Amino acid sequence: MRKIGVLGTLSLLCVNLILAQTPNLMSYQAVIWDASGNLVSDKMVSIKLSILQGSPTGIVVYSETHKPQTNSNGLVSLMIGGGTNASGKILDINWGNGSFFLKTETDPTGGSNFNILGTTQFISVPYSIFSGKTESLVTVNPGIPGQVLMLEKDGKMKWIGDYPTITTNAVTSISQTSATSGGSIISDGGLPVVSQGVVWSTSPIPTVSLPTKTTDGSEIGSFSSNITGLSPNTSYYVRAYATNSVGTSYGNEVSFKTLILPVPPTVITTSSTDIYYTTITSGGNVTFNGGSDVLARGVIWSKTDVPTITLTTKTLNGIGNGSFISYLFGLTPNTTYYIRAYAINSAGLTGYGKVDTIKTRAWENCPSTIKDIDNNVYNVVAIGFQCWTKENMKVSKYSNGDEIPIIINGVSWASLTTGSRCWYLNDSVTYENPYGNLYNWYAASDPRGICPTGWHVPTDSEWTTLTDYLGGEGIAGGKMKATGNAYEEGNIGASNSSGFTGYGGGFREGIQEPGYFDGQFDRIKLYARFWSSSSYNNPWAWSQALYYYNQTIGRGPEKKGRGFSVRCLRD
Repeated sequence: MRKIGVLGTLSLLCVNLILAQTPNLMSYQAVIWDASGNLVSDKMVSIKLSILQGSPTGIVVYSETHKPQTNSNGLVSLMIGGGTNASGKILDINWGNGSFFLKTETDPTGGSNFNILGTTQFISVPYSIFSGKTESLVTVNPGIPGQVLMLEKDGKMKWIGDYPTITTNAVTSISQTSATSGGSIISDGGLPVVSQGVVWSTSPIPTVSLPTKTTDGSEIGSFSSNITGLSPNTSYYVRAYATNSVGTSYGNEVSFKTLILPVPPTVITTSSTDIYYTTITSGGNVTFNGGSDVLARGVIWSKTDVPTITLTTKTLNGIGNGSFISYLFGLTPNTTYYIRAYAINSAGLTGYGKVDTIKTRAWENCPSTIKDIDNNVYNVVAIGFQCWTKENMKVSKYSNGDEIPIIINGVSWASLTTGSRCWYLNDSVTYENPYGNLYNWYAASDPRGICPTGWHVPTDSEWTTLTDYLGGEGIAGGKMKATGNAYEEGNIGASNSSGFTGYGGGFREGIQEPGYFDGQFDRIKLYARFWSSSSYNNPWAWSQALYYYNQTIGRGPEKKGRGFSVRCLRD
């Protein structure tokens, strides 16, 4: 079972001839793999090195162990002679007495379960070590930096060149089709470097046999390389290389991925809903940003069949990927519109969804009155392109005939998550006219419906359509409030110019809030609170409120268990 990689090199720590001092050290490098053939990166491993005399199975004259740390490429570097001694003394080795071999064993887990990598003959040893253990003086002229002193078969010493030593620079300036890297030549191996550069591939460990490489001079030191002709959104592996007359050596491998080539975002248009006279609910879903961030998204519409981003009739609904909802206002009744979602990314590219063809409702005159299932009669008022009941609902049944329970006990009321109703202070004689019933949100939003056929409890957006038509939330309340004694303490700003005729019917508390108890009644003739059918979240839903002390209308979420008034809007 293989425990270590194929790379194992023996080289000199010192190349200068020093007879007065013997370092007794030799540098050693190896790349470590595990049993599955994966690089062991950034981990401590165990290595045992033994020097054998005479043959690959000869006598062990020296052995030592090391616990080095691999780098990100699985490489370890250590000094033979500098480990933890296991047997023998390296100083006692007589390098002139026959052949010597290096046996390597390793445990990639950092333990002591060593497995043999193999045994390699020493081709050369540091001259200072050799000369210190031979009986006769050997005279050799000094070599030049990067060379190795070699012991030949006839016993003579000879300086020879070695492979260059090089490292790979980090990859920078990554684009869709190019990047920048380079390398640094630490040593030329004692021979002139004839070429250097970087080589890359979509597979690991690229070599100079590939055409995908640069040639960047032949000087020792750092150099920069421009990597071009790449494919977008692709992973690459790059290594610096340097070549002299001995051969080519490589730096550490660096990987990177090119950027995605920008394209228009992918957008889906959501089918339109809530189609009314002058409003439509639409939206979209950005499923892909096109390779760069989405900076704007929304819905665009027109009376032509190809609406584009150049039109002013569009919504802006946030940024980024994902779904969004758009509300289209100011439309013309009985008119065909072409609607589609859009998204614009940071590359300036616009993507469109499929065109949705929608026709707004044709306006019909409002009836003067309507009846509920109990035969209660309600007056009707036209406000803009909407038909509203002028009185609060007091129906006792859903549209299918099921009863809406009357809950008197406050604790029981507060605990409900199903539809219920009551009168203010549980007094129908005093308060049903003109204030109607108080309903919790569960009754107001029940799919069985509490409004007559063809009518419904308005959504939050339909309430907004009303208040926008009346000039906005800041003044709409005054136009909706009933005059006279409908409110106490001044009824500021009340004109009822819209005909909505909102009475201050108060409310009933749900689960106890600070200053209240469960099911408490409060604020009759001070506030008028109305449910929408739109949930905000659990346990909140959207509502509207009229106040005695100003002319605003307050939109906001309220607890679903509270009792509010209900108005009906024509479908």
